[in-house]
Amino acid sequence: KEENIRIQTARNKATKPTPEQEVAQRFSLIRAIQSQLPGQRLDGVEAEMHKEAEKELRDRGVNTGLEGRGIPSWLINIKGSNVIGETRDLTSGGAATGAEYVQTLEIGHQYALEIAPKAFGLGVEVLTGLTGNVYITQTGEATAVWEGENTTADETTPATSKPVNLSPQRLAAFTDISRTLMVQTSGVAEARARVQLERALNRKLDYTIFQGTGVDPIPTGVTALGSGLNTNAAVGNPNHQYFLDAWADIASDNADIDMLKIVTTPTVEAFLRGAYLDAGSGRFVMENGKVIGLDLISSNNCPALTIIMGVWNQFVVGQWGGIDLVANPYTKAKENLIELIINANFDMGCYHNESFHVGTNVTLS
Repeated sequence: KEENIRIQTARNKATKPTPEQEVAQRFSLIRAIQSQLPGQRLDGVEAEMHKEAEKELRDRGVNTGLEGRGIPSWLINIKGSNVIGETRDLTSGGAATGAEYVQTLEIGHQYALEIAPKAFGLGVEVLTGLTGNVYITQTGEATAVWEGENTTADETTPATSKPVNLSPQRLAAFTDISRTLMVQTSGVAEARARVQLERALNRKLDYTIFQGTGVDPIPTGVTALGSGLNTNAAVGNPNHQYFLDAWADIASDNADIDMLKIVTTPTVEAFLRGAYLDAGSGRFVMENGKVIGLDLISSNNCPALTIIMGVWNQFVVGQWGGIDLVANPYTKAKENLIELIINANFDMGCYHNESFHVGTNVTLS
C-alpha cells in the first residue's frame, strides 16, 4: 500500500503542469483577436499577457510599442511545432467534445502549399530575452614561443573583435482567419490561428537566414555574410571534387568546429541524386541523403543554383520581446475574413563567417 502511494505521488508530481503551462492552457489567441473587434474588450489571462508583453518591450528597450494585443516571448516557441504553449482539442466527433455547440462544421481544411522552413532544424541558434543592442566578443588566438632556459618569454596579446552585432529589426507579416470559424468553435479556430501565426513568422525568418541581403532593415543571411565567408562564384558542375574542395575551404580556416551540413535547392538535389560519382563505380554524388558523408537538405528558400555548406550553429537569430498581434476586421470584411497583422523584433548574425562556404552559378549538366 505504501509503495502504491509513492508511485501515485510520483505520477502526480510528474504530470502537474508548471505555472507557465497553466497560463498557456488558459490563454487563447482567439479571445485576444476578438478583444480587438468593435464592442469587445480585453480581460482575463489575455489582458495579463498583454501587460506582460508591454513590460517586456519596455525592459528590452524596444520603442515600437504595441498596436494590437501583445504576446510575451516566453509564450512563443519560434523553433517548435506550436507557436503558443499547449494545444486544446475540440472536435465534432461525439458528445461532450464539441458536437453540442455547432450544427454544421467544415469537414476538412487544407493550408496553401508553402515552403517548409528548414534552417532551425539545421541547428541555427536562437537567443531570446535580448535587451537593447547587443554584441558578442571574439578573441584571437594566442601564440606560444619556444624560449631559451633563462630568456624572457615573449608577450602575446590576442586581438579582440565583435563579430556579432544585433539590434532589433521589425518583422511584420499577415494572415487571414474566417470570422465564421471564430464564431462557430474556438477550439478549431485556435489551432488554425496558431498554425497560421507560426507559418507566417517562420517562413520569413527561414528565407532571411539563407538569403537576407543585409540592406537595412533586412538582416544579413548566410549568403551575404561578407568578410571571411568562403565562396565559389563559378561552381559549374557540382561533382564530388567540388564538395571536397568546399569542405577543405572551411577546414583550412579551422572553422569545421562542429557538424557540417549542406543546403541547396530541390532542383540541385535532384541533379546530385542522378550524377555519377565516377565513370565506373555505378555510385552517385548523393547517396542515402549524404554528400561526402555530410547531410544534404534542400529548401526552396535557398537561392537558385546555389549550394551552402556550413556549421549551422555558428549562425544566430536574436529576438527582442514577444509578438504584437493586430486584428483588422475592415479590409477584408466583404470576404468575411479578419486580417491578422503580426509585428515582432529579430536580427541575425554569425560567430564565424569562415564556418560557411557558398557556391553559386551551379550548372546542371
